[in-house]
Amino acid sequence: MSKQFIIEKTKKTPRVFFDTEAGILDIKGYSLPPDAKEFYTPLFAVVEEYLKSPQQQTELNFYIEYFNTSSSKVILQLIKTFVVLKNMGKDIVCNWFVDEDDADMIEAGNEYKSIINFTFNVLSVKE
Repeated sequence: MSKQFIIEKTKKTPRVFFDTEAGILDIKGYSLPPDAKEFYTPLFAVVEEYLKSPQQQTELNFYIEYFNTSSSKVILQLIKTFVVLKNMGKDIVCNWFVDEDDADMIEAGNEYKSIINFTFNVLSVKE
């Protein structure tokens, strides 16, 4: 398995960076692809492989500026995929970074937090 998986950012899609050796996944930018499932499918494949032999600690960092409904659903599904790590006795944390004035993204983060049963932090940042 490759140690790094990268999808470069476009105007409608986020930069995806997953360092499997460090156990860190960063997704940053706008997520407005016409077909979110298709866009994120390669990442799901890498995650599936990673979960077979994960690091002791895994950190998910989301810096989503805005997303469409289909992206919202796929991102939640992606986060849920990592719950198996908790069941394996591994450390898993998700950080949802939001502009302190972005009520919609704060609400989305808090919604996800209420669904996810591992450490999920909604962190306000100044843009």
